[in-house]
Amino acid sequence: MPSESLQLQLKKLHAELQSPHKFNEEELRMLEAISKDIQTIETEVKDSKSSIEPIKDQVNETLIHFDQEHPTMFKLLQEISDALGKMGI
Repeated sequence: MPSESLQLQLKKLHAELQSPHKFNEEELRMLEAISKDIQTIETEVKDSKSSIEPIKDQVNETLIHFDQEHPTMFKLLQEISDALGKMGI
């Protein structure tokens, strides 16, 4: 189920945010914003896709930033993006 996949990826994201990495403040802010937005999706009723569609765009923009410097986080964000896509977001 896509929601379960998203939950797993979200847990991985939280673990990455808790472990010592070389993320700068801007990168941490971007990752925390994505995490918060995904949690919001999971608690909202998915009747209004217009309020949650920008989250996938945000994940994709963050992907571009992490591509070269943080390949592990890049892969995780790709998996989150895929999970959102499978949910129709």
